[in-house]
Amino acid sequence: MFLTVIAEEYDFEEKILEKLVRMEYQMERMKIEGLERVKSMAKSKTEVATALETLDQSVAEIKSKLEEKSAAFEQKMTDTVGKMLKRVEDVAELNEGDAYDSRSGKFTAPVNGTYMFNVMFCLSSGKNLYIDIMVDDTKTAPVVFRSAGSYACHSAVTVEVLTVGQRVGIQVLSTQTGNVISQDSYRWNTFSGTLLHTN
Repeated sequence: MFLTVIAEEYDFEEKILEKLVRMEYQMERMKIEGLERVKSMAKSKTEVATALETLDQSVAEIKSKLEEKSAAFEQKMTDTVGKMLKRVEDVAELNEGDAYDSRSGKFTAPVNGTYMFNVMFCLSSGKNLYIDIMVDDTKTAPVVFRSAGSYACHSAVTVEVLTVGQRVGIQVLSTQTGNVISQDSYRWNTFSGTLLHTN
């Protein structure tokens, strides 16, 4: 009986020891898995931080583009009066950014940038019109419009790099007497411009 008790006690201790070894193994495995999870979470945190930084930069770029000034205008003209062009009315058809002064007929650059300007004229039969698109007092695009027999519409475009405050307008260099410009519901004579991009 004494041997039985010792054998049972030994068997019990062996089972406890076996359980302790298994628990220690499981704890070690859990510790390794926990460390791997921590590393994975740290990597994910870094990836999320990088993604957020990239997103912040994209948002900042979009905001700056939205905050960029815009400028565009279109003014109808009816006829030439001396060296000036007579406007249909004192209010421009389009004046986004309020950079065009319809009374003076001049556009003032609100920002440093590249701008495109367009003139379109429909001439009375047999008439000629000589104009120049002026930047401040400098001729930049001399244009000759000629109408041989019937009414003809012509256009001219120039692209200019301007600094803030430079003014652009049309100067009539030479014209003939009488109604040089023809206009009706199908033909409009216009001076227009737009900011292409800021510099």
